[in-house]
Amino acid sequence: GFSYKDIAERLNIKPAAIHYHFPKKDDLGEALAKRYLVTLSSALESASDASPPEQIALFIQLYRAPLGHGALCLTKAERLLYQVFQRGEQTGDFTLKRDPISLGREFLAITYGAMLLAHNSGDLSDFEETLLHWQEGNLGKTS
Repeated sequence: GFSYKDIAERLNIKPAAIHYHFPKKDDLGEALAKRYLVTLSSALESASDASPPEQIALFIQLYRAPLGHGALCLTKAERLLYQVFQRGEQTGDFTLKRDPISLGREFLAITYGAMLLAHNSGDLSDFEETLLHWQEGNLGKTS
């Protein structure tokens, strides 16, 4: 989680300044999401004449840009997945196609991507099918 104090310290301002503009965290989250969507939409629209490889490169860059700010910490999830995949291989529940660390990271990426797609489409079966397909292709047999 985060607090207004955390944000204020990073921006070198008082927490009250954030509360003034965003009385609730939901208000701040909504404003950030809107800003992100506007930025993403305008960048993709401006690249409509670019070649498909250039558009893919732009898409990747747009999603990569916020990653250097240390906002996301998935270390615990990675560690947990590593242990689950390793234990599953030891018990014979999984036949891993690659090392557990790589699989854990890929699984997190696939899961978050599938969540976004299912949220946007409103179809939870998209989420379930994506993860089932990933499991079948990467974990071998599953109990």
